[in-house]
Amino acid sequence: MSHRYQHLPERGNSFMSALGQWMLKITGWKIVGDMPDIPKAVMIGAPHTSNLDGFFAFATIFALDIKVTVMAKHSLFKWGFGYFMRWLGAIPIDRQQAHQVTQISIQKLQQSERMLLCLAPDGTRTSAQAWKTGFHRIAYEANVPIILWGIDFDKKEVQMLGVYQPTADMEYDISQIQQYYVGVKPHHPERLSKPLQDLAQRH
Repeated sequence: MSHRYQHLPERGNSFMSALGQWMLKITGWKIVGDMPDIPKAVMIGAPHTSNLDGFFAFATIFALDIKVTVMAKHSLFKWGFGYFMRWLGAIPIDRQQAHQVTQISIQKLQQSERMLLCLAPDGTRTSAQAWKTGFHRIAYEANVPIILWGIDFDKKEVQMLGVYQPTADMEYDISQIQQYYVGVKPHHPERLSKPLQDLAQRH
């Protein structure tokens, strides 16, 4: 197996990489920017207003041949879907136990040599009043950077927006991270989270 990256966790599946590239090509989408080659990070994608966000995110993950970890509600692991979900990199969680999920995520990142934990800070496909803050706490306490992905439906791009190193000032950090998403157009603009709506109106 040839290695594309020096540090990133790789899936090492040339078929899935080709499939991901094909999925993007036939839909007219492309990847813009370079994926940071770092061993451990929290990776966030926004805006999140549609299930299609996940489709293009996973097409990109496959195309880049990277291995990711995602937290998924435990009900998705029923009726034979458990194997498939785990193959995707999903870990079953109970969303009613938010604190426990955060602690598990921190521990897994601390204990792993290579791990990309993917989260959607919007937390919902409907218009959220605020971003969930768990992604920041996880990254800060695990002492890992945050990789920023944007999913732009106007340009048909999955954008590598940059890397942010979290500090103890969560409120400031999140406000700075949200600035990266100015101009990134969601599938359903009316469902854009309030912080991103406010930023869009100011720009």
